[in-house]
Amino acid sequence: MFSYLRWSSEKQTWGDSERRQAEATERVCAQRGWTLSDRRFIDRGVSAWKGRNREDGALGELLKIVQPGQGIYLEAVDRWSSEDPNDSIMALRKHIERGIGFYFASFGQLVTKENYSQMRMILNVQAELACQHNERLSHRIREAMKA
Repeated sequence: MFSYLRWSSEKQTWGDSERRQAEATERVCAQRGWTLSDRRFIDRGVSAWKGRNREDGALGELLKIVQPGQGIYLEAVDRWSSEDPNDSIMALRKHIERGIGFYFASFGQLVTKENYSQMRMILNVQAELACQHNERLSHRIREAMKA
């Protein structure tokens, strides 16, 4: 299992995101008997709003090397993407169809090619919530800048 950690802003680097996500990854992998790769993939202060983390970030690097039958641990769907839900899910499904598994700690499920159809609704809702959250934050920032 590969670990992918991400947070959106440079300010959050000073917080607890890395430790919290890393410890959770190690704990879940130990509980499930998964071997965790020594190599970590971390996007520190990289937004997932436009999928930049998948294209230019550590997630993009990981997606190039992960092989069918292997998995990626993510804290939540919003670590994968907070862009338009259709784009987010389409990109995720492309990798699931390649045979890559994605474990989302937020709902405690490993999503694979075999169970994707059962997990699709949860993924869609989570992707929509991630996008809406990002839109609210963006709106608040724009309004604050006007003041």
